Amino acid sequence: MTVKNDAGEVVRRLTGPAKAGMHRVAWDLRYPSSSGWSENWSDDNASGFLVAPGTYTVTMAKRAGGVTTDLGKSQTVEVAPLAERGYKGASPEVAVAFLRELDALNLRAEAAENALEETEDRLDAIKKALLRAKLGDTALDDRARALWREVKDLQLRLSGDEKRDDAGDPGPVSIERRMGVAFMGNMRSTYGPTPTHKRQFEIAKEEFAELAVELTRLLDSDLPALEADLDAAGVPWTPGRGVPGE
Repeated sequence: MTVKNDAGEVVRRLTGPAKAGMHRVAWDLRYPSSSGWSENWSDDNASGFLVAPGTYTVTMAKRAGGVTTDLGKSQTVEVAPLAERGYKGASPEVAVAFLRELDALNLRAEAAENALEETEDRLDAIKKALLRAKLGDTALDDRARALWREVKDLQLRLSGDEKRDDAGDPGPVSIERRMGVAFMGNMRSTYGPTPTHKRQFEIAKEEFAELAVELTRLLDSDLPALEADLDAAGVPWTPGRGVPGE
C-alpha cells in the first residue's frame, strides 16, 4: 500500500499479508520514522510525526517473484482534525514543514552517529594490530590515536556524554539534545514549533554543518590514507581495509 499526498509525494509505504481471506492494513496518519537501521527495528517504532490535514490517495500493488505490479486499486482518504485547538498555534502546514526539516537533519545525524561508531571500532582494531606490527617507530600509532581522539570529540559534540548525564552534569549541549528538544515538543503535538524549538533547530543545523565537514574529511581522506600506509607497512589486516596489494 502506498500513501501519497495531494502533491503526489509518497508519504508512507505499508505492507500486508498476501494470502487468502479478508485483511486490514492500518495507517496511523504518520510519516515513517527516519531513525537509522538497527537490529531492534520493528513495526512498533516505524512511525514518525503526524501528516497535515488534507486529501491523501492510497494505492495497492502486489510483489511476487521480485516484480511489483500495480493492482489498479486506489482510494482517497480525508484527514481532518478531531477537534478545534485550545490555542491557535501554527498552521498544520507550518508545523509539518518544520518537522520535515527536522526529520531530514535527524536522518543525517543518525547516519553520522553510526559512521562514527563504525570508525571508532576500526581505529580500535588498528591500535591493536599495530602492537603486532614489526615497526621501528610509533608514527602510525600516533596517527591512529590522533584520529581516535578526533572521533571521540565528534561523538561528544554530536551525541553528548552518557556518563556525564548519569552524574547529573550535562556539560556542553550536544546537537542531538538540541534536536531532541524540538522533536519532543512537536512529535505528539499539533500546536506547532515555538520560538525555542525553532532556535534549538537552527543551532543544531549550524553545528551539524561544521561537524559534517570534519567527518567527511576524516572518512574520505584521513582514515583511508592511514589504512593505505598500514598496508604498505605490512600491518595485520583490520576491518574496513581491502586486500593489500603485492
